[in-house]
Amino acid sequence: MTGSFPTRDNRRPELTVREALSNPQSDFSRVVLPPMSFAHEQDKIDNRRPAAEAFIRDHKLNEVFGPREAPVGLVLQGGMYNSVIRALQRLGLADIHGDSRVPLYVLNVTYPLVPDEFLSFCEGKDQVLTIEEGQPEFIEQQLATCLYRAGSAVKLRGKDILPMAGEYTGQVMLDGIGQFLREAAPGILPAQILAPNEERPPLPDLSKTVPIRPPGFCTGCPERPIFAAMKLVQKETGKLQISADIGCHLFAALPPFEIGGATMGYGLGPAANAAFDGGGERRPVAIIGDGGFWHNGLSSSFTNMAFNKSDGVAVIVDNYYSAATGGQDVMSSRADNPTKSTQNPISRALKGIGINWVRQVDRTYDVGKMRDLLREALTTDAPGPRASSPLRNAC
Repeated sequence: MTGSFPTRDNRRPELTVREALSNPQSDFSRVVLPPMSFAHEQDKIDNRRPAAEAFIRDHKLNEVFGPREAPVGLVLQGGMYNSVIRALQRLGLADIHGDSRVPLYVLNVTYPLVPDEFLSFCEGKDQVLTIEEGQPEFIEQQLATCLYRAGSAVKLRGKDILPMAGEYTGQVMLDGIGQFLREAAPGILPAQILAPNEERPPLPDLSKTVPIRPPGFCTGCPERPIFAAMKLVQKETGKLQISADIGCHLFAALPPFEIGGATMGYGLGPAANAAFDGGGERRPVAIIGDGGFWHNGLSSSFTNMAFNKSDGVAVIVDNYYSAATGGQDVMSSRADNPTKSTQNPISRALKGIGINWVRQVDRTYDVGKMRDLLREALTTDAPGPRASSPLRNAC
């Protein structure tokens, strides 16, 4: 989509960094420790939350569509709007412009909820359906409490009709909203739309003949040969315990590589392997990216390996910037950045914390060299930890 919106000129901040440094101020009452924190919580309930609700209400951040009076209504998260309108269109209850014959209360702000706004929407209705993707059903629970405290007789529906978990696809929306309307207000549905698309031809079950298509490496990605080499090594050594990490390299857990059996969190690949370190026939292997390395991997994973004299192997996939969060420079970036400290190799950081067996590969497309290096890391008598840093260009 494209569009435009009006803007205003930038304003100078009321308090600049220079002014703040020149005249530092502190407020004992704002310290987040008891007993001050109890006062903060009270202020949140007595003042800040009511102010937020008033702002939402006064600025009409939540929206109401459709007729004012109807026996039923739909309450939905803002992100669900398009799918809900499409389902209503297929049920004959909305036109191509989105004008709905069913009242809609669209929560563009889901926290905090505005009780009086919701209760006003419910006036005159018998049943209301909450459309909330995900679980637990936080919004439905809060709305149910709101109705209960107000003594309202309106019946709230939600996860008793719609799935507790999973994606709310177009078909899920159509089935759920259709079921709700047939049960709560059958008279609102056009007679010929009570069973939409009933005469469509049956769809064949292709699940056993067409393979699923999960995400994978881009064609030509320089990470592919890293895992191709690792798979060749496993042909010699047998299956290895390999801990994965957040990043593109996690795609290696899928066919055709099937490398990486667990993911704990960003920068925690080698830390996750600590439980497998020592005592086995083969050394554990961990994968981590340069973004994860600088995010917290240096301390959580590699300092841990060095301190505990790990016998494991860690493969650091380095593309010189933090791809996972948008391509920002990191310490090991090779770019010249006038405001950031770059060009600090990962290998130097590893040696600085006492990891001496460090190997760097500048061209990952040499599968044979990668295979030989991984084999060496898994079989050398040199004391660990061992770190291999294949450097690659950005995918």
